[in-house]
Amino acid sequence: MRLLIQRTMDTGEHRLSPLSEVEPDLLAQLRPLVQEAIKSGQRVHVGAGWWSRITVDQGRMEGELLPWAEGPPLVAMTVTLGEGDAPAHLEVEVAGLLQAATHGRVTEAQVGMADDLARHPAWAWLIERH
Repeated sequence: MRLLIQRTMDTGEHRLSPLSEVEPDLLAQLRPLVQEAIKSGQRVHVGAGWWSRITVDQGRMEGELLPWAEGPPLVAMTVTLGEGDAPAHLEVEVAGLLQAATHGRVTEAQVGMADDLARHPAWAWLIERH
C-alpha cells in the first residue's frame, strides 16, 4: 500500500494518507493539470473553484492553493519524496486560509476542503514518480 504522511504545520496534526483514499477518476483529471502547472509556472484551475501554482525542484514539489485566480495563496504545501520504500511527506500550512475564514473571505466548506485540496495534487504528482 502506498502511503503519504501528511502534517498540518499550523496545528501539528499528522495523518497517514493511503493512495486508495483518492478516487482514480480524480487523479486522472488532476495529473495533467498538475503537469501543466509545473510546466507553465502559472496558476491552474484544479477544480471545485480552486487554483494552484506548483513548482518542482530536486525531487520536491511546492505548491500553493487559493480559491481565486489572483491574490495571495491561502494554503501552502510541500511534498518530499521518501527514500527507498519510505512514504513521501506532505507538509501543509493553512494559516492564510484560517485568517481568510475569520474575515469571511472564504466559507467553512472551503476551509474543510483544505486537506483534500493539498493531498490530491500531492498524490497526482507522486504517482508519476512510482
